[in-house]
Amino acid sequence: MSFFFHHRSIRNKLSLVVTSACFAVLLLVSLLFGSIEYVSFRQKAVGGLQTLSAVLGGHLKQPLMDRNKVQAKQVLAALDSEAPLRAAYLFDQANKPFAQYLDSDSISFVEASLRHDIPGRFPADWLQAEKPVAHYGLHFLSLYTPIYYQNKKIGGLYLLSDVSDLNQRLFGFSLVVLLAGGAAVGFAWSLSGWLQKPISEPVLRLAETMRNISATGNYTLRGVKHSDDEIGELVDGFNEMLEQIEIRDRKIEVHQKYLEQTVNERTAELIATVRDLEQARQQAEAANQAKSVFLANMTHELRTPLVGVLGMNELLIESPLDSQQRSLAESVQQSGQELLELINEILDFSKIEGGHLSLKVKQVDLLQLVEEVVSLLADRAYSKGLELICYVDPDANWEVEADPQRLRQILVNLLGNAIKFTRQGHVGVTLTNSENGHFLFEVSDTGIGIDPRRQSSIFEPFSQIDGSTSRVFGGSGLGLSIVRDLTRMMGGELHLESEPDRGSVFAIELPLQRIKRNSVCLPEGLSEQRALLLEPYFPASQSRLQMLSDLGFNAELVTETEELWNYLKKSSDHKADIDLVIISTGYRNPDRYEVALEVSTRCQNVLLLSHKISTQKKVDRVHEMLSPLLWSRLLQAGLFLTQEENSVASFKSEEELSALSADATTEKKDRILVVDDNISTRELITVSLSGSAWLCDVACDANEAFEAVSRQNYLLILMDVNMPGIDGLDATRTLREQGLETPIFALTAHGDERIFEDCRQAGMQGYLRKPFRQRELFSLLEEQSRLAEQPSASCHGTQG
Repeated sequence: MSFFFHHRSIRNKLSLVVTSACFAVLLLVSLLFGSIEYVSFRQKAVGGLQTLSAVLGGHLKQPLMDRNKVQAKQVLAALDSEAPLRAAYLFDQANKPFAQYLDSDSISFVEASLRHDIPGRFPADWLQAEKPVAHYGLHFLSLYTPIYYQNKKIGGLYLLSDVSDLNQRLFGFSLVVLLAGGAAVGFAWSLSGWLQKPISEPVLRLAETMRNISATGNYTLRGVKHSDDEIGELVDGFNEMLEQIEIRDRKIEVHQKYLEQTVNERTAELIATVRDLEQARQQAEAANQAKSVFLANMTHELRTPLVGVLGMNELLIESPLDSQQRSLAESVQQSGQELLELINEILDFSKIEGGHLSLKVKQVDLLQLVEEVVSLLADRAYSKGLELICYVDPDANWEVEADPQRLRQILVNLLGNAIKFTRQGHVGVTLTNSENGHFLFEVSDTGIGIDPRRQSSIFEPFSQIDGSTSRVFGGSGLGLSIVRDLTRMMGGELHLESEPDRGSVFAIELPLQRIKRNSVCLPEGLSEQRALLLEPYFPASQSRLQMLSDLGFNAELVTETEELWNYLKKSSDHKADIDLVIISTGYRNPDRYEVALEVSTRCQNVLLLSHKISTQKKVDRVHEMLSPLLWSRLLQAGLFLTQEENSVASFKSEEELSALSADATTEKKDRILVVDDNISTRELITVSLSGSAWLCDVACDANEAFEAVSRQNYLLILMDVNMPGIDGLDATRTLREQGLETPIFALTAHGDERIFEDCRQAGMQGYLRKPFRQRELFSLLEEQSRLAEQPSASCHGTQG
């Protein structure tokens, strides 16, 4: 119904409602009168058949009793005058047909009626009925009446009547109803169209007003009120809504004008702010660039005088001094090194902050790199009375692709911090594989620890654990910030576990590209040799015992001297000699050297780990090795065990090796040229090379260098980059343009990679960074001596 009315106008809807109501009433009345007429006709028909049946029954009693069929048929034949009667059957006492009457013109009607009325042809329930039984069909009416004589049933009469007249009367009645209904509906439609105007017209006009407002946007239009009923209230409500909308539009218009003005003002302010920000950004970039240039220049200027301070002081330390003078010189050397480290940290932080730091990936031996870092900082740890532990898992002994300088810087910073903030106990470095297959570097200590609330802030620049640490321990607060940034640049993660007064563990997890796995093991013939380790300090004993086992020794641990004697005696009783006894630095007995001498009488080889090589007279089978115990030193010990004398040689320091190398080549007398405007640098190199395998000429500017090159051939030219007048880069270009092929190395305190690239493009083969150590200078000269007959190598550098 809702769908039928959905798209129609209110006028049509009202007309349809009125018309439908009238039609429904007319139909209901027609059905009522039709039903009454139908029931009345049927009752009248049944009454007529009953009267006829009673009359005929009286006349048929005698023929039934006499069994006179002829007379019975004559009585039934009188039914021919009854128009609607089409058949009659007379049954005897035995309920068998006795006589019948059939309308010859209605044989088919009779047969069809009998099939519907008595399908079994005279069923027993009809014939046995004691009262008249009527049956109604669509086109017929039948009546069965039993015949009695003296209260005894002697037969029955069945009459079949045609009711076609009733159907015709009903059809006529229906036709009249339809015609009258159609006229009534038309009249009702017309009447409703006139009656519904007071309702539909106001609504339609209101709808028209609404469409005009929607089309024109003119909210000043109003609906016209025609009555005070609900439709009038609807018009009033609609007009009030329009008024509210009009008021709102006026407010919006006013606000829009204000908003446009505000937007214009804000846009102008934003443009001015953007302009100011752009200007500020340019100023900041310029300031940042100026800061970078300033830091680079200041670094250069600070490092340049350190050449004289550290270099000359190093020569002073090597000269004959009494104990007090040597102590003062060593203090100067340590202070200079700390100042150099601070300068390097500031420069690296500036590079990272400015985004100028890049990684130089090379092939790196991780075992060698870790042991180099530990060896570099060993003296610092031992000077504080700390134990230094280093362990590299054989499964993590790989050659990888990494930046060796930056990876070394990470470990040096972490291990240096661990030593700085640890008063007693130990510091340690371990290299293992993490759970996800990355390399895990862990630096642990037993130092002051870090409060969990402060752990996140210590990685920020210029930040330390608290305000007091900078006064007690010193430092710039840049080391951990640089470690964090370098770790991120390598794609790694930095983790920290620490508690106050419980020490700290810094873990660096790096996904380094693996190239080749290295293996460490004893030479053939030394596998399963028995080694005994005397180490009372538990943290060191476990790692060092594991290193001996990993290397291939059959190692045992003892922690006390008495236990050592008992073990040696037990082994001697069982005729199982100990091949090597290692007495660790953790054994702090003042008579440890005498203990080693005593042990040497019972064991073939005794290895005494020391913080410094003793000046006492050496005894066969008692040999000293620098602590801490490292893979490389253990391998060397294994090699010396195979010598005929079965002795373990003492290990030379790097300074001793450099001096021996220089002494071995004193016959060469190659000549180098040092070009530097700083007199301290010239004097340092001249004094350092005095008595060595190289002769040294000096020049204070480029012009003197040109003159010297025109007179003499040199093995190598060391050229200062920053000189007044013609700087080192221009001087190098001039020499290359003149056809000079002598290797030229830059002398510079700069740490910027762009300076090194400028040096390479100018024609230099490498650089020696100020301040430099003597061994770095000698290493460079030895390398150039070996390459004297070969073409110049690609640019490389040596940094101090």
